Amino acid sequence: MEAARDRGLDSLYVEPPNSDSPYVARGGRPRLNSPGAPVSAEAGIRVLALPKKWAIGSLRGALPRRRMEAFQAKWMRAALSRARLSSPSLAIVTSARWTRILQDIDFDVLVYDRNDEADVLRGWLSREEYRQREAQLLERSDLLISPSRTLLEGGRRRRPGLPSELIRNGVAPELFERELERPVPELDAETRPVVGFVGMVAWFTDIELIAKAATAYPDVHFPIVGPIQSNVDIRALQALPNVSLWGAVARERVPSIVNRFDACLI
Repeated sequence: MEAARDRGLDSLYVEPPNSDSPYVARGGRPRLNSPGAPVSAEAGIRVLALPKKWAIGSLRGALPRRRMEAFQAKWMRAALSRARLSSPSLAIVTSARWTRILQDIDFDVLVYDRNDEADVLRGWLSREEYRQREAQLLERSDLLISPSRTLLEGGRRRRPGLPSELIRNGVAPELFERELERPVPELDAETRPVVGFVGMVAWFTDIELIAKAATAYPDVHFPIVGPIQSNVDIRALQALPNVSLWGAVARERVPSIVNRFDACLI
């Protein structure tokens, strides 16, 4: 997104409904029954949070999932219109769960980033329904990209002839060179060994294993750094005095935080 911004293009990131990112909180909890407005993030990029609940005043209520998707599709059309993105438009879609929400929105170019298997991304959908949605997304796509050759080949088999590109996951070395020694007040005075995790805390994160490790090593500090999805039960970690839950942090802080770890969890 920063590369697009550097080329003078509008960049808008859409947060999934379960996100607890600071951008969602900053813009106020969005409602399905009112158009959305993006909030500013770092580096001139805007963030739009997709809501999952209907709200009247302080009352918030969930809808049946199929009905919710229909409202989310209408909400998204209104929100993108309100955002007034420049033309031409390019969408990068990272999960086939978005297929129905985006089905009535025209993009000049649609790129499908096939970054994981169906069982990781399908959420409440059955495996078969996710595959059906993925087939629809592949049919609509102009380009397929993936960080894994296996995932890329899987997409190619499902739509032969679709232009595709292997783009490996990477790192910004200049960020680590610049930020490695930034102060970390939460850890700089720590005398215990630090075994830390940086990443999304989602349904596939092994909370039970982390809790068992922290229980087995009470003299070790376990910082868990990264956004926590609202549907993840973290009570086992909250109950442990040697576990700290940081939530989302600015990307610029990550190198110095990791530099304070004695060991990293993944």
